Amino acid sequence: MSIRKYLSEFGLNMINEWIFVLQQDQLDTIKEFPHSFHIYMIARRPRITLDPDVMIFTEEHVEGQFKIQKGNSFDLFKFNVPNHLGANVRLECPYPHTEYKIYNDQGNLVSAGNAAALMTKFAYENTTEHEALDLEVLYIGQAYGDSGERTAPDRLVNHSTLQEIYADTLRKTPDQDIWILLCSFERMLMTSFDGTASIYGTTDEEDLDHITTVLKNPITMQQEINFTEAGLIRYFQPEYNDKFKYNFPNPAHSTYSQCYELDLNALSIELNTEELMSRLWSPNISRDWIHLIEYPLHSKEQRKYMFDFFG
Repeated sequence: MSIRKYLSEFGLNMINEWIFVLQQDQLDTIKEFPHSFHIYMIARRPRITLDPDVMIFTEEHVEGQFKIQKGNSFDLFKFNVPNHLGANVRLECPYPHTEYKIYNDQGNLVSAGNAAALMTKFAYENTTEHEALDLEVLYIGQAYGDSGERTAPDRLVNHSTLQEIYADTLRKTPDQDIWILLCSFERMLMTSFDGTASIYGTTDEEDLDHITTVLKNPITMQQEINFTEAGLIRYFQPEYNDKFKYNFPNPAHSTYSQCYELDLNALSIELNTEELMSRLWSPNISRDWIHLIEYPLHSKEQRKYMFDFFG
């Protein structure tokens, strides 16, 4: 049975702070966002369209339905929501019915957007989850430059893997749409103190030196994003990723070497998409709103996990 190396063990936890979902033609809209995005995910879900033939506007309500494509058939998502636009409005929703515009009786544009985003809004307001809004993770990459520049919009406009995914989707699954998730993360230093054990792998003096070293030498943001990217890839094992898919964590990887140099015990990632009304999933991972991902940096034979107080 392994023992605890230090009385005072440390790990890093990355928690998503901001997360947005959009499509490639909307990337320009987030260029002026005041926060950096660290990670992007390319994902897909069924194509969602608005059925313009059944839309009814009354003074009190708007009634209609979304069509969720599954192969050559459609599931329906009906809605009846309060009308804040007035009854005398005109809807424009041309084929393929993924985008809509609504004009008032003076001809002024009063509402416009994407059908899937509108369905998400209605689902959120009515706390109605729907599997069609869930996103299958296909690829994960960094949206963070070496100097901290915001690179997501520029990198994704002509991203070769994104173009490959679009081409494959048109050829293999034309009933699906491609979406991009942009995520920013904040760090939290995890600590674990266990003074109950009778034996440790270090002395009290070495434990104190370890505490001082960790607290005085914070890991760089670039290395934090490196291991966040690698950890997410290892977890979801997306179809279009190769690197880190089966070999994370690994002390031979220089991109997050500081974690080993500081002799940390573990890395973890928290990813929450409840506000998007979209659960993330992959063939390797079940659909869920919250993904809590933990990676001990050392094998059980080498060292006890920092939160294992009973094993």
